[in-house]
Amino acid sequence: MNIKYATILGLKTRYLETEGGTDTPLLLLHGWGSSVNSWEKVTEKISFGGQRVIMPDLPGFGETQEPGNPWNIDDYINFLKKFTEELNISDFILAGHSFGGQIAISWASNQNPKIKALILMGAARIAKHKKLKAQIFVFFTKIGNLPFEIPMIKSLRPLVRKIWYKLAGEKDYYKSSELMRKTMGLVLAQEVGDRLQKIKIPALILWGDKDMVTPLADGKIINQSVQNSKLLVLPGAGHAINAEMPNEVSKAILEFISKLNPKE
Repeated sequence: MNIKYATILGLKTRYLETEGGTDTPLLLLHGWGSSVNSWEKVTEKISFGGQRVIMPDLPGFGETQEPGNPWNIDDYINFLKKFTEELNISDFILAGHSFGGQIAISWASNQNPKIKALILMGAARIAKHKKLKAQIFVFFTKIGNLPFEIPMIKSLRPLVRKIWYKLAGEKDYYKSSELMRKTMGLVLAQEVGDRLQKIKIPALILWGDKDMVTPLADGKIINQSVQNSKLLVLPGAGHAINAEMPNEVSKAILEFISKLNPKE
């Protein structure tokens, strides 16, 4: 991996940039709790296929600094805009996995002319069946520790939080700092489903049929909502398709990109 560093919005930012390839670069966004390291096999294979890849550690993950305050999706989009400006990227293909996919959906729905195509992999979005999870996180984000200042409840704080966050289904909560926990709450509070129909660029939707984090039903909803999209299901794959099926993921991405600008 060709690892580089840049300062974006005052944050020391680590990013991967593969060498070679004259095509429009692929800007790849990882999921929550991930980093460029967990995508090494995929990025190498895509690079060997002749496609330039640029992938940052998003703020709060990998070796990129945490933001100074809790961020929402729009804050991450603003960061990425500054990132592409710093690297003088005029246009690119945007790809996102899970949390990165949620960012990608929101950004692409703004119809930014720099984004030429979209690739979504197990993209996080709050469907109807996820509203309880979102409400739980928004609740804790807003009230903070206030209820636990009551003497009778204070001693129960660890147990109560553990139960609530287990109910919400977020294992990554315990691995995050307090600031990033609040960021998670803000991110989950943002519904992106209503933005899908605003996406007009070509889109590839990659999904594992065994994904228990973002069910295949979500991928089908995205496919139905995004006009110029194709859904490709990976049999036997779960949520971490980058680790489980790097060959299949890389091949699908390269084939999709090759069809965007077919050679004469």
